[in-house]
Amino acid sequence: DVFLGNTDFTISKPRWNVEIENQDDEAGTFDIVIKDIESKSGVSQIQVPVWCAEDQNDIQWYVAEKQKDGSYRVHVSIANHKYHYGEYKIHTYLTNGNGLTILKGIVFNYAPKTKINGKSNIMVSQMVNWFNNNNSNFDKFTKYSDKEYDGVYKESGIDSIEEFCQIYYEEATAEGIKAEVAFSQAMLETGFLTFGGQVKPSQFNFAGLGATDNGASGASFNTVREGIRAQIQHLKCYSSTEPLVNDCVDPRWNESLRGKAIYVEYLSIPNNPYKVGWATDKNYSNNILAYMNLLLNTKSNH
Repeated sequence: DVFLGNTDFTISKPRWNVEIENQDDEAGTFDIVIKDIESKSGVSQIQVPVWCAEDQNDIQWYVAEKQKDGSYRVHVSIANHKYHYGEYKIHTYLTNGNGLTILKGIVFNYAPKTKINGKSNIMVSQMVNWFNNNNSNFDKFTKYSDKEYDGVYKESGIDSIEEFCQIYYEEATAEGIKAEVAFSQAMLETGFLTFGGQVKPSQFNFAGLGATDNGASGASFNTVREGIRAQIQHLKCYSSTEPLVNDCVDPRWNESLRGKAIYVEYLSIPNNPYKVGWATDKNYSNNILAYMNLLLNTKSNH
């Protein structure tokens, strides 16, 4: 027998990263991308089980498709997972050229964002009832002891909360903005038209346009409708790149903001990928969404 010596060698495990791309909330889809793959023996197959339910009753197994850049991709539709929202568990099983299979898992929270644009999902009577549930004194301002602002909306030609809400619905519909977004924002900003902060009732400024953290009182408008129109136009400034239907009365209109906040969630500057938005409060969007939920669940008059 002849001893030829020995050699040490190491079998390295494959390594890769997993990312989520192309989340489409309207279609209910997202892509799982397996990238930055390091596997000395190559890749034979990547299988990807995905589920959301705790008991895995919605689990689906996907086979990732190789892309030209060397990454692998899986297209997931929540329709395949019983339309579940919440925490999705994603396991990637990579089998290398030697037949060795390695697991790497991630968790992805699928929480669809809320578009500002679109058809309204409420009726005027819901807006009226929701307001009346929170403030039974339309056009009276109890936070001001001298009552100097009482009746200011009637002076502007608005005799009732029904007329006020009708204007919101009309203006939102004209510009393709969801009425529930605009009205909820206004009720949040004004405390259901009680005011008492930087902005006064007589300014007809229902969403704090131009009212900044340094105490500035913000813009003033000639009529209730003009103030509502300005707010809705500013929402369209952020949420769309389409032209305005009505003449611009928004003093804060800025072309650089076009399309930079298509979701309610992006109205909070800290949560906006472009670092712009309506308010510096990181909870601002969540507060609007909470109000919207209450409004949407308010009964309408049939």
